[in-house]
Amino acid sequence: NIMSSNQESVFKLHYFPNIPVNYSDKNKKNLNKGNKFERIHYKDGSEKIHGNISKETRNDERKESIIGENIRDIEEKAYAKGFARGERAGIESGNEKIESVVNCIKQGLAELKKIKQDIYLETEQEIVKLAMAIARKIVCNEISVNKDTVVNVVKGAVEKVECNEKVKVKLSSKDFEFIKNEKPDIIDKITDIENAGFIMDESVCDGGCIIETESGDIDSRIEKQFQAIEEAFEGLNKKNEK
Repeated sequence: NIMSSNQESVFKLHYFPNIPVNYSDKNKKNLNKGNKFERIHYKDGSEKIHGNISKETRNDERKESIIGENIRDIEEKAYAKGFARGERAGIESGNEKIESVVNCIKQGLAELKKIKQDIYLETEQEIVKLAMAIARKIVCNEISVNKDTVVNVVKGAVEKVECNEKVKVKLSSKDFEFIKNEKPDIIDKITDIENAGFIMDESVCDGGCIIETESGDIDSRIEKQFQAIEEAFEGLNKKNEK
């Protein structure tokens, strides 16, 4: 018996299920010719995809795997590079901070040294002033206790005078009275001076004298001698400041 087309399809589906059934154009779906897989349609409308993965598909998968590895490699290198750059930046930043701290310490030490010098100079000046004040008290006390002090001062001043000069010795009122009344022989103690005269001068303090000569004056007042000492110390301090 000759089977119809429909009977033949039923026969193949029943006895040979893996053999594709040839449907009519009405039952076939429009398939993409570029599809890599073969779609088999059965009478019940179900589909099965048969076929192996093509070489192109495997190449695409291999390419994707290589691309993924390259991306991971790039990411790792970028991370390492960024880490190294960050580490370097951190070190540089740390060095800058350390350098800033060192500069601050140096500046502080320099200021401390200057303060120390200023304190030393100020202290030195105060010590000089104190020493001079103490010296004044000692000298004044010596003059009040030992009246012969003025004799020594006068002798020391007269020794600076050239011979045969007319000399005028100015004394305080107390020293003048002391020499006039108690030391009339003072002239004899002043050697090599023939024309020496003593006069009273209120500008001269006790213990000092002013010697007037034809060539100039010799100021041997106690206060002037202290002033000269103070000026010498001031000059020394200015020299040390430089």
